[in-house]
Amino acid sequence: MKNYKQILKLFLFSLIGGFILFFLLKNIKIDDIKEIVNRLNIFYLVIGFLLYTIVYLMRAKRFYFLLKNKISFKKIFIITCIHNFFNMILPARTGEISYSIMLKKDSIRMTDSLSHVVIARIYDLFGLFFLFFISLFFFLSSDLKIFSLLGLLLIIVIFFIFNTFLKKIVNFLNKIESKNNFIIKVKLFLSNLLNNINILNKNEKIWLIINSLLINFLMFLFGYVIMIGMSFNISIWACFVGGFLAFLTTILPIQGFFNIGTMELGWVFGYVAAGLSLTDATTSGVMYHLINIFFTLSLSLFGFLLYFLKIKNEKL
Repeated sequence: MKNYKQILKLFLFSLIGGFILFFLLKNIKIDDIKEIVNRLNIFYLVIGFLLYTIVYLMRAKRFYFLLKNKISFKKIFIITCIHNFFNMILPARTGEISYSIMLKKDSIRMTDSLSHVVIARIYDLFGLFFLFFISLFFFLSSDLKIFSLLGLLLIIVIFFIFNTFLKKIVNFLNKIESKNNFIIKVKLFLSNLLNNINILNKNEKIWLIINSLLINFLMFLFGYVIMIGMSFNISIWACFVGGFLAFLTTILPIQGFFNIGTMELGWVFGYVAAGLSLTDATTSGVMYHLINIFFTLSLSLFGFLLYFLKIKNEKL
């Protein structure tokens, strides 16, 4: 039954994404895509791939850190490559569980590994919004900068009161006596999440903040490099603001197969707001997504190869 639900979810999310992409593509011509392909600069693609790989290494370093170095960094990097692949092809972030499944062989409890994934996403959201409001400050005119500062202040406050809010939810759920299996699982998971957050000391939390800010900065920079590689004359701040909604779709559980449609929709909204025409925003969004998929598949194939070689060596 669960498999059928997953297949249905994948189909529905992919169908929605396909419809979104179809309506977006109605705004462009084949010649627009051909033109942007001809403009691609290989040098910037190579720089982009290096940045993308560094992001993967930093994500692996974060999981390695959260696991308290219980697993070798090499193995965590391999798992990260495979984990990101499943996140891209499966709907609504259900690929996150692949990380926990691969770690079960090393006696890492699923409740702990899933808590680490949630912690990583919480810090990712903070890093993404923090950099967005910083970029918005430099992008907006002087009389509108106050709104970006207010947004920045709000996201900082929300981030630092999250732990208190989560604690209140856990305490509230613990007071509820229920035999419902779902409620019991939610209570256990949130309690475990709270415990995994609380065992982090101040310095460890600061390290996670810095790590997540760097990851998101490099992803924004990756988007900027790809835009320059497509010969778009756009400022780095406009690019950071424009890419925000697209990157947000990769964190929130709203995507379908390969994030098709939702990524482009976020990209188009963001870049039209940043000053690009609808045609340029759509063509650049489609090309960026294709490059993103190619880079993800390249690193995931590398990860799968190393993973199966490791399994083969262990059997020998």
